[in-house]
Order: sequence, then structure tokens, then C-alpha cells
Amino acid sequence: MKTILITGGAGFLGSILKKELLNKKYQVVSIDLQKDDFDHPNFTAVIGDIINPKALAKLSQKYTFSAIFHFAAMMPHAVKKRQDFWRTNVDGTKNIADFAKKYHIPRLIFASTNCLWGKATKQAIKEDDPLCPQEIYGKSKMAAETILRKYEKDLKIIIFRCPPIIDESRIGIIGIMFEFVRENRKLWMVGKGHNRYQLVYAGDVTEAMLSALTYPQSNIFNIGSDSVPTFREMYTFIIQESHSKSRLASFPPYIIHPIMRLAATLRISPLSPYAENMLDKNVSLDTTRAKQELNWQPTLNNSEMLLKAYTYFTTHRKELTEGTTNKDLAKMGLIKILKILS
Repeated sequence: MKTILITGGAGFLGSILKKELLNKKYQVVSIDLQKDDFDHPNFTAVIGDIINPKALAKLSQKYTFSAIFHFAAMMPHAVKKRQDFWRTNVDGTKNIADFAKKYHIPRLIFASTNCLWGKATKQAIKEDDPLCPQEIYGKSKMAAETILRKYEKDLKIIIFRCPPIIDESRIGIIGIMFEFVRENRKLWMVGKGHNRYQLVYAGDVTEAMLSALTYPQSNIFNIGSDSVPTFREMYTFIIQESHSKSRLASFPPYIIHPIMRLAATLRISPLSPYAENMLDKNVSLDTTRAKQELNWQPTLNNSEMLLKAYTYFTTHRKELTEGTTNKDLAKMGLIKILKILS
């Protein structure tokens, strides 16, 4: 039985992937700062920090790994000290690569992001297009990718660049929009809502990553949904399918962006700097390479995956009223005022 290591295995993506790996008869080990109560005879959860090489070395004394899925990362909303953020996302990634090289783990699969591009794009972004991150999370992922590619002579380094990952149980910030729809309030857009911002369904992400276990070389893959609708089309679909009486409304970008930036500075905004900046921008990744090289296809578009999440939200809302993780409702902050006025 082959053994797989997942960093950040207690997180959203790690939680989904480990179940798929176990179903496929792999043994799975997770290292995470958070306690993981998931129970399976072939699963082991280790509480540890990837910035500590000794914690990683202890794993080698008991396990021989055939691959590492590296998901552990600090998210923008959790940043308190920039140096801690960089140590986790960048130095921690180097520790994982050094660990893989030292203990002859042949394959390292890394979850990267579309935050590598912080500006609007007219065409779908290809893997070889120049990177232009504008905030700390995107910059940290770019630095991590740069580090990993230096190990391609020793390891198979497979990088997946993902837009925001959506699933029925991943509510987080979109729970705010769902609250507005459920209560028949105005659903606000920045600008006219004619921009398109690609998402990706969690099940499609895991399928792509599982295929990387047998991919014969290093590479970088964009993954994301097809047939990306505009924000206006996507919101209209959710309103109609949920039988809500919500109406669409819009803010001029030149008004709302300064307000949201101020709210972020005051820490009363639920949005990351990247998310606030991209609310009225077009961003889409070209997924041709993944389709051709991995025989991969997305199964849900933005509207379909959001409706799936909304259905879950309305059924489990009482369970989601506490906390600020991606599995719970995000705190509204400044948007609470907007809700009252809607």
C-alpha cells in the first residue's frame, strides 16, 4: 500500500482529497497545525508545523512516502505578522521540498492560485504568461513556485493554479451573498456585473490532483470551470433557481473601491485585498493544458457550483452561524450596514 503525505490535511481541500485517496486504497498521513478528528484505519493525523524541519524528519522515521500533496498555507485574512506569513507559505514550502529531496520522495504536488495575477485580463491566462501578483498571498505563492521549480531535477514538481474553490460545504465569504438572497435583499455588484471571474468545483480539483499521481514529469497546470458567466448572469441564475425576490443593484467602482480599502485597513471588511480589487475585473485561466495532458474536464460551471453551495447553505444554516472558516459563515463587518440598507 502506497503512503501519501498531505500538508494541511485538516483544511478544506486536504479533507476532501484524503477521503478520495483512502477510497483508492492509499495510506494517508496528514501534518497540520490543527487537530484532525477524521477517523479511518489507514489515516494518521500528526499535529506539526511545516516550518519545523524536525517535525518533518520524524515522519521519515515511520513512513516511506510515494508523494506529497502540499496544501499548507496561511491565508490573507489570518495575517498578523508579515514575517510569519512568509515563513509558512515560502520557507515552509522550501522545507517540504528539502524533505522530499532528502528522503527520496519522488513527487510533490502543490496547490497554487490565480492570485498570481492581480490585474484584469482580456484573454484567458496561460501557464506561461507573465505573473503579476499585487498582494502578499499571490506574492508568497509566486515565491513558493519559484523555489519548487529549482527542485525539478530531483523531483517531479506538479503545480496546480486554482481560482477560488467552491463546494457545498465551503461557505465562507459567499455565505454573505447567500444571506442576501435568502432574505430577498438587493444583491450588490461592483459596476454593472458584466465581468467574468472563474471559479472551480472542489470535486474537479481533486480529480485533477489525483491524476497527477501518475503524470510522468514536472509541469504547471491551470484548472478552473468552463463557460464562465458574468456576475450578473450568475446572480440572476441563483435568484431564479432559489425563488428569491432579490433584485440586482450596483455600486460605481470609483466609489466602492476606496471604501472597501479603508474597511480593510480598519479590519472591518470580510474581503481580502485581492478579492476586493477583483470584484469588477475579468479573470479566467486557460485550462487547455490540463485537459490535454491529464485528460481532465471540469464538471460544473460557476452558476451550478454556487447553486449547489446555496442549497447546502439553506439546509445547514443553523450549523454555520458561528466561526469564520471556509466551512462557516464569514463575518460581515462593514457589509452589515449594506445589508440593513438593502
